[in-house]
Amino acid sequence: MVLYLTGFVLLVLLIFAFTRLKNQLAPLYMLMLMSVMIYVIGYGREIGSHSVEEVKFWLKFEYFGISFITTLWFIITYKIHYGRVPSFSALLALFVVPVLTVFFSSTNDYLHFYYKSVTAINVGQLMIAQLDKGPWYYVFTVYSNAIFLFSLVINARHLKVVGFHVRTRVFWMTIGSLFATIVEIIYLFGFSPYNIDLTPFGFLGAALCQGVAIFNFDFLKSDDLVKDVVFANIKEGLLILDADNRISDFNKTTQQIYPWLNVECIGKKITNFEDGQKLCEFDEQKSEIGVACGTKHRFFDIRMTELIDNGKMIGKVYLFKDVTSMRRIMHKLYRYANYDTLTRIFNRRRFFDDCEKEISRCIRYEKMISLIMIDLDHFKRVNDQYGHQAGDKVLYEVAQVMRKRLRRSDILGRYGGEEFGIMLVETEPQNGQIVADDIRKSIESLTIVYKDIPIKITASVGLAASDGKSAGLSLERLLNSADKALYQAKEEGGNMVRLAL
Repeated sequence: MVLYLTGFVLLVLLIFAFTRLKNQLAPLYMLMLMSVMIYVIGYGREIGSHSVEEVKFWLKFEYFGISFITTLWFIITYKIHYGRVPSFSALLALFVVPVLTVFFSSTNDYLHFYYKSVTAINVGQLMIAQLDKGPWYYVFTVYSNAIFLFSLVINARHLKVVGFHVRTRVFWMTIGSLFATIVEIIYLFGFSPYNIDLTPFGFLGAALCQGVAIFNFDFLKSDDLVKDVVFANIKEGLLILDADNRISDFNKTTQQIYPWLNVECIGKKITNFEDGQKLCEFDEQKSEIGVACGTKHRFFDIRMTELIDNGKMIGKVYLFKDVTSMRRIMHKLYRYANYDTLTRIFNRRRFFDDCEKEISRCIRYEKMISLIMIDLDHFKRVNDQYGHQAGDKVLYEVAQVMRKRLRRSDILGRYGGEEFGIMLVETEPQNGQIVADDIRKSIESLTIVYKDIPIKITASVGLAASDGKSAGLSLERLLNSADKALYQAKEEGGNMVRLAL
C-alpha cells in the first residue's frame, strides 16, 4: 500500500514537472522522478514475485532506476546552487559508476560481480530477496552515499547563505532526501526486519517533502530558478516591499543592517518598525544612513526603485550599498585638503577661503571684523636646541591653546611655519585686542614638556580691524595691516600685541 501511495505521489510530481518544461531544471527533475518510479515499481513487483527467477528479473529492472537517482539528485543540487550543471567531462565521470552498475546488475547471472548469489524467503504473502553481495555492490554503495554527502554539503552551504528555516524550498528538498537516506542506512546496517530493503518506503517521505517545495514554494518556477542563491549572495542589501509597504523579501546583508528583520517580519508593514518608518520617509530615490552594526558604525547609500507593472506600482526595491570605506577615504581626503596635519587646524588655503566668505558677509551686513596674526618668538632656537620634533610639539600645543580661547564661529588657521591667523567674526577692535592679549598670555604661560625637558615660548601679535562700510575692504588689505602690526610687535621686542592704525 505504501509503495502504491509513493508511486501515486511521484506520478503527480512528474506530471507537474512536465507542465514546467520551460524551466531548465524540470527535465533533470523528471529524469530523477522516473528513476525513483522505476525503482519503486520494480521493488513492488519484486516483493510480489512468485519465484526466485521473478525476483532476479525485477532486481535487474530496479537498477535501471536506482543506479541514477543520487547522481541526478547531485546534478540538480549543483544547478540550484551554482546556476549551471557540471562540465561535460564531469558529467561523464559522474555517470561511469551508474552505467557500470546497470551493466553488472544486468549480467549478474553470468559474471556474479554485483551479487554472488540471490535467494528468496517467503514472509507472509511477500517474497523477500536474500542477497549475497558482490564487490561492485559495495563500490556502488560507497559511490552513491559519497555523491549524496556532496549534495548535502552543497545544500548546507546554500542554507547557511539563505537562512536555515522552513520557508525555503532547499530546506524541504534537503529534508526529503534525508528520509530515503535514513531508511537506507537502517537497511545497510541490518536493522530492517527480514532484511527488507526499506529504501523505497523512504521515498514516500522524500516525495511529500518535495511536494511541499514544489507547490508551496514553486520549486520549478521558470523565472525564479536560482533566485534564492543569487538574491542572498548579492553583497548589497536588498529589501523588497509590496504596494502596501509590506515586507516581501530581504537578504542576509539587510539583516546585518537591520537585525530586527527575520522571517516573521514577512507580510508585516515596514512602518510597524521605527527604522522602517524612517526608510519610508526618504522622498529622494537616493539617501544615506548611518547604522550601528555591532560595535562598528557603518554608512549605507540607499537607492529606491519602484516596481511598475502595466503602469501600476506593485512594490519597491531598496538597495543598500556599504559606503563606509568610501566615506572614510573621503573624510581623510577632506582633512588632507582642509587641515594642517601637524596642528590639526585649518591650513592656509582653507583659512583664506573661509576668511574671504566672512569678509563678503561682513560687507553685505556691514558688520565689524578683526584679523589677528600671531608669530612665535625665536622659534628657530627651539628647533636648533631641542630638535624639530620638539618644535612640532610646540606648534601643536600652541594651536590647541588658541583653539580653546576662540568661539566656534571664529576662524583659526596655520598661516605658514610658526605663524598663525585668526579671523574674529563680528568683533570690535577693543574686544579683538582683549582676545589677542588673552592668547598671548596663554602662550606665555604655557609649558611644553618634551622628553622631560620644559620648553617656554612667547608670541608677537598683530591685530587689524574694519567694518563693512570701509571702502576697499579685502582680505589682502586686512592681512597687510595685521602683518605690519605684527612686525611692529617684533621690532619692539616681541611678546606683545600691537593694533594696526
